[in-house]
Amino acid sequence: MSVWFDEFDVRPGESVRDALEAGLRGSDVLVALLDAESASKPNLFFEIGAAIGMGKRVVPIVPKDLDPSALPLDVRLRRYLIRDTPEHTAEDLSNTLRAA
Repeated sequence: MSVWFDEFDVRPGESVRDALEAGLRGSDVLVALLDAESASKPNLFFEIGAAIGMGKRVVPIVPKDLDPSALPLDVRLRRYLIRDTPEHTAEDLSNTLRAA
């Protein structure tokens, strides 16, 4: 399994939107790591909406203390993982992806 990660796979000068779209098209699953700040950012809505529109599986990971009402509707309507320790979260994610 390969991982596309925007922090490493979008080159300087490249259109972020085009790179994200290409990354989504080449992916089977979008893992969205959310926090209180990112939950209200428009780019999150774009990424999740684009992934859903492409028929991709979306696996949100949210902090355990984040109020679910702060999450975008498309996230609230899905089963999401609750962020715990890094080890436990990684194990939950790994189990989730293996079950696909």
